[in-house]
Amino acid sequence: MAAQTTVDEISKYAYEGNLGLLRLKLEQNNAFASRKDGSGRSPLHWAASGGRTDVVDYLLSLQVPVDDRDETHWTPLIIASSAGGTQIVHNLIANGAQINAVNQNGQSSLHYAASKNRLEQPASDGGARRNCYDEAATMPDAQAGRIQNS
Repeated sequence: MAAQTTVDEISKYAYEGNLGLLRLKLEQNNAFASRKDGSGRSPLHWAASGGRTDVVDYLLSLQVPVDDRDETHWTPLIIASSAGGTQIVHNLIANGAQINAVNQNGQSSLHYAASKNRLEQPASDGGARRNCYDEAATMPDAQAGRIQNS
């Protein structure tokens, strides 16, 4: 008897970029494409975290929810901005990801991109609020050390 597919197994394939096995498992049961693990993360979260552009694109082609939040309210876009996945950021935004969504600390994808000196990453796709404050009253520009007097 074949072993049952688990959410953790699907998450691992997404994070590691094992697109072949991921496709095979999701063809057998596509409900796993958007099922969340114990931390509230979907395969899209894990693919964004692992920097797996091909897996992100595959999951987006399955029309998985692009703005699902994990238990700390991180979206795949916030994760991709933090992890440095520029192409993933663009692909998520092109598929409707909310640029100004914030996590439990009030930080958006722009805060995380700015903290890594990639302020242009989500901002270049338009619509990102550069004047939003997180719970520490920090703006993305301040995190990047780029406050300019107007």
